[in-house]
Amino acid sequence: MARESWAYVKGVPVVEVAFELADGSGTLVRRLQVDTGFYGPLASFVLSQADCQAVEMLPGPFLHSLDAHGNAMLQPTAVVRATIPSLNLRTEGVAVCMATVPGEHDGLVGLRFLDEHFARWGSERDSSGNRRLWLERT
Repeated sequence: MARESWAYVKGVPVVEVAFELADGSGTLVRRLQVDTGFYGPLASFVLSQADCQAVEMLPGPFLHSLDAHGNAMLQPTAVVRATIPSLNLRTEGVAVCMATVPGEHDGLVGLRFLDEHFARWGSERDSSGNRRLWLERT
């Protein structure tokens, strides 16, 4: 069973995910905040528009949502290829592309992604008392 962990950053759980560049020239590594409120049926990630353009394999469908004032809006999405090499994970998913990414990290990853790709995941304290997010694959 493969297991990897990442230290919390500014009190929130994060995971490092590498996205394959659309032109095949390498990867773009991003530190994504695990968002416990983000469990959409379609999207796994939230990335900046610039990151989406760099890693987009195919344009995704537009998502219907509401802005901060309750007005209906459409959000562009992109089909992306995500990897976590230390856990032998390579998968495709949908990223919501936003002008500005919420939080202080490079983007968000939703709970659905964790539920679909990992046998177990959670949080623990290391020997120094610092919290860490861990993911486990069979």
